[in-house]
Amino acid sequence: MNKQFTIPLAAILLFTTTAHPALAAETQITTDQSAAVTTNVVVAANQELVSTTTPALAQITVGAALVQPSKPTLKEYAETVSNTRFGKGQYAFLDKIITHESNWNPEAVNYYSGACGLGQFLPCAGLINDTATDQIQKVVDYIASRYATPEKAWAFWQAHNWY
Repeated sequence: MNKQFTIPLAAILLFTTTAHPALAAETQITTDQSAAVTTNVVVAANQELVSTTTPALAQITVGAALVQPSKPTLKEYAETVSNTRFGKGQYAFLDKIITHESNWNPEAVNYYSGACGLGQFLPCAGLINDTATDQIQKVVDYIASRYATPEKAWAFWQAHNWY
């Protein structure tokens, strides 16, 4: 039986290609075929990755060990969404807003107002079936529609203690 553990892909590639080139020939990276064009990438001794795409990794096998790639944290996901929607440099403001509103707790509830979730939305009923990533998207959409950028939303928050 293979043991399962999480190691960052960069660490595996560095380990297999520099520290132990003999293991590099046994390292195979399998990608999620539905999420990327690339379906198989093999790292061999003294070779570069045989791919220029960034596939969604399904599994990595190093020797006899099966390695599951880690999923991004909620903050990493939010940073990616923020950078895509608003450009780099805006995530810091989004982080401040969500930290002040819910401390990054997707189940946060304000018992005085009834607001809930990462962005403390009203009414709360609209978030019942939303995942944390859905909530991130709603916060980003709200900020884009009302303030244009997280920086402007944060400036409003600082002046009013809400956004």
